[in-house]
Amino acid sequence: KSLIKQPSSPRHHHHHKSAAHDTGGGLSPMALMVNINSIGFTLLLVSTIFRSAFLPIVSFIAAHPHFLALHLTVGMGLGTAVLAYMQLIKRSGPAVAVAVATLRKVVTVVLSYIIFPKPMTGMH
Repeated sequence: KSLIKQPSSPRHHHHHKSAAHDTGGGLSPMALMVNINSIGFTLLLVSTIFRSAFLPIVSFIAAHPHFLALHLTVGMGLGTAVLAYMQLIKRSGPAVAVAVATLRKVVTVVLSYIIFPKPMTGMH
């Protein structure tokens, strides 16, 4: 049985008002993402404590609070990006999501060459 909630088949669709009301087995993609990240965070925290690295990290953060603010900002930005990508997949399908992601990467490379001019070499 899959962990991810599968859409109902067309012949069973008349039994449900919408997929949001489907209480069939499995987790929604959002719930699965939260669970996986929670497990990863817990394992990382236990590993950090086990290796006696937790207190030095806390001391460093206390001495440099901007470090914590920076990492929280980056983490929230990445989390928002993942949620946005999942919504794009949900609303437009995986093919559109891959096309948007590829276009974003192309634009990033082009902007990199515009903002930071560099010669095109054989490596590129």
